[in-house]
Amino acid sequence: MKNIFLLLTIISSVSLFAQKITKNEIDEFTGDKIKETNWTTLNNKGSFYTYARFRKINDNYYLDFKALIGRVISIDEGENIFLKLENGEILKLYNVKYEISGKGRGSIGLSGSSMMGIFIHCRLTSAQLESLKEFVIIKSRLLTTDNYIEADVKSRQGNNVLDLALIIE
Repeated sequence: MKNIFLLLTIISSVSLFAQKITKNEIDEFTGDKIKETNWTTLNNKGSFYTYARFRKINDNYYLDFKALIGRVISIDEGENIFLKLENGEILKLYNVKYEISGKGRGSIGLSGSSMMGIFIHCRLTSAQLESLKEFVIIKSRLLTTDNYIEADVKSRQGNNVLDLALIIE
C-alpha cells in the first residue's frame, strides 16, 4: 500500500511540473493564431522571483517574463533583458513596450498577488529561439530605468525553459 501511494505521489508531482501548451487558438476577431506555454520559474533569489513562458502569435515568437520585485520599477520600451546560456552566449532581448510595476503584476497565481511585480514581453528572433532550444539559461539580468536586477538560474529551472522552447513550434 505504501508503494502504491509513493508511486502515485511521484507520478502526480511529475505531471504537475510538466511543460505544456496552455493556449492554442485562433482569435475570432483578428484571425491571429495564438499559442502559449505554461509559466515556469526562471529564478527565485530572495525577494526576486521571475517566471517565463513562450508565446507565438502567427509567425512571431515572444518570451514573456513576470517578476516579483517588491518595489516600484519601470522598464522602457527597447530596454534589455540579458540571458546568459551555458555555452557562454549572451542573448540580448528587447522589451516591446514601456512597463511599470504594480501590485500583483508579477504574479502567476495567488502567490505574490499582493507584491509589487512587472510583466515584460520580449520578441525573439529565430536565432534566439534556436539558441534557447539548444542551450540552458544559467543567468538573467533585467535592466530597469535606473539599475539592473541579476540572478543565477538553477539547472532544473533552465532546463524547464529549454523544454518550453522546444514545444512552442
